Amino acid sequence: MSFSDFIADLYYLLLILTTIVFSVSIVYGARKFLPITICLIIGCLCEFFTYLIREHHLLIMGEQNNAIVGHVYKWTSFLTFGFFLYSVQKSKATKRYFVYLFSICAVIGIFSQSRLKHYWLENDPWLAFSL
Repeated sequence: MSFSDFIADLYYLLLILTTIVFSVSIVYGARKFLPITICLIIGCLCEFFTYLIREHHLLIMGEQNNAIVGHVYKWTSFLTFGFFLYSVQKSKATKRYFVYLFSICAVIGIFSQSRLKHYWLENDPWLAFSL
């Protein structure tokens, strides 16, 4: 086993463990962690679909392309993490400021994606930066 295989296995293990821990915390009443739990579950699903694409069990238009999975993960993590940050804010002024900032980031993300001809089939490295 190479070092990169070890790191990949450790990543998958930690992703699954944190998903389980956050899911159990939701069951025991920690409702504030629901957006993070949803993000982790989507992350697990995206990693599973990436594995299927990598092993040629799932092909997108006959090609080995996981750009769709990347878009789904980036947008879902942006929305759920933003909702989590919004829900933990105390004052109305901070919440209003956060909504403005969140909206600006979403518009920048949408505009950066609108310049791609085949949106779902191309990976945009700037999307993660803007979100």
